[in-house]
Amino acid sequence: MLIDTSLALPLPYHGARAGRIQAAFCIWAALTALPLLTLGTAGFAAGYSMYLTLLAAALTLPLLLHGVDRPFDLLEPIWAVSAVYALEFLIKPVLLLRDPLTYQLPYLRYVEPAMLQATWMGVMGFCAFYLGYESGVPGALAMRLPKLGWPWREERAWTALVAGAVAFALIVIHFVAKGNFDIAYMYGNRLAINAGDEDLSFAMHLLAWILVAIAFALYLMWPVSKNLLRLLLTTAAVMVCMFPFAARMSLLFVVVGLMVLRHYTVKRMDPRWAVAAAAVLFVLAAAFGVFRSNYLRPTFSWSDALGEDLTATMEDELKGYCDWDVTATVVDYYPAHRQFYHGRLALESVYYLIPRRLWTGKPIWYGSGRIENDISPNLLTVRDEGGFNGSAISQSALGEGYADLGVAGAALYMFIYGCYWSWIYGLLRANAFRLPGAMMFAPAFVYLPMVLRSFSSTIIDVSIWVLAMYQLCAWLGGVEPAQQTDR
Repeated sequence: MLIDTSLALPLPYHGARAGRIQAAFCIWAALTALPLLTLGTAGFAAGYSMYLTLLAAALTLPLLLHGVDRPFDLLEPIWAVSAVYALEFLIKPVLLLRDPLTYQLPYLRYVEPAMLQATWMGVMGFCAFYLGYESGVPGALAMRLPKLGWPWREERAWTALVAGAVAFALIVIHFVAKGNFDIAYMYGNRLAINAGDEDLSFAMHLLAWILVAIAFALYLMWPVSKNLLRLLLTTAAVMVCMFPFAARMSLLFVVVGLMVLRHYTVKRMDPRWAVAAAAVLFVLAAAFGVFRSNYLRPTFSWSDALGEDLTATMEDELKGYCDWDVTATVVDYYPAHRQFYHGRLALESVYYLIPRRLWTGKPIWYGSGRIENDISPNLLTVRDEGGFNGSAISQSALGEGYADLGVAGAALYMFIYGCYWSWIYGLLRANAFRLPGAMMFAPAFVYLPMVLRSFSSTIIDVSIWVLAMYQLCAWLGGVEPAQQTDR
């Protein structure tokens, strides 16, 4: 029996403004206490304490000012970005200043003036992001798009599910054949397997999400046991097929995406459960990294993998939140060793849209990738059989803006970022938080932990996902006239 799923769940209110003020004060007090841990340590300067205190105050602004006139949504991007920003630009610098030997990365440079400049640029960057997010224009533009219809037409949902499964299977078969049906080789040489087929790898991830989301929608429209079983089998099949040649985020995004869909269509996520889920996913990501790095080792044992190896990998994962580190290195490099790119990095990012199979002369280094080649030229090298050897540096949105246009570019890029993520969330609000809007928003939400690590490439990636989901949902359920909503 078809149930009425056209109405979205009501969003709970955050509570009295007095509660917000108390929460903001507690968070500010906790964050401003962190710089005190660096007192008496090597490399500590009074400027760090001042700028980190200012950043702590800026991070509490959304809690005090944002959305006080509308319902609170735990998964709104401003909260996730604030949390990641606190980790990248406040907690990580404190840990590094207190224990440089543990938290410094060997392929980056830590020069005192540049580190201090990266710290105050972090304050500027968050304020620019917040101003862009609160500008109001992006949300208004999202409201102008036609509202996606829901529920969907059953025959079209089944057509999309079958066609998507066939296309997904063909891509998987292509990659398995490319790896000579050697799962162990594929698992250890993911970059080589994906080399030259980056467009197919992207399509595989897109189809994986489409299959899982449609299976979820069918269960939501017809909540019977066979549809629940179909959802579980589809999710399991997608993750198993992607396991040999997918990164950790490529697997976990399916789970996180389903959690986002459930949050908006079934039951709101409790903040305590959200924190617990984030901790579990962090541990799973670390465990996946341990297994991928050591599974071929003759002495590999699960007791080691779940013990000291896992602990060491979790520490490495924390080191990987290195946006402040990369920004400091970029500030030290430009313009002392190379002039700014004057917008070239952003313009060259459109090369990403052209598959290498169509443009065989496509540069190896272009867009933001030039930054890595500049500051660590030998860290990542091209393999003869395709792909790369070495490690890729997590890029920095602030650093990319600075390398392109200096301090003004860093502020401009973060302001644009704020506008962009406000527009993404505006699409969800414009669709009254129903499943079509959640289906667009969920894959974008998965990018949020990495949102500070790049600018142009993330915008291109997320835009393709969002626009593809919009067109698919419009075909599945039609569109309704655009209308204003305060939900």
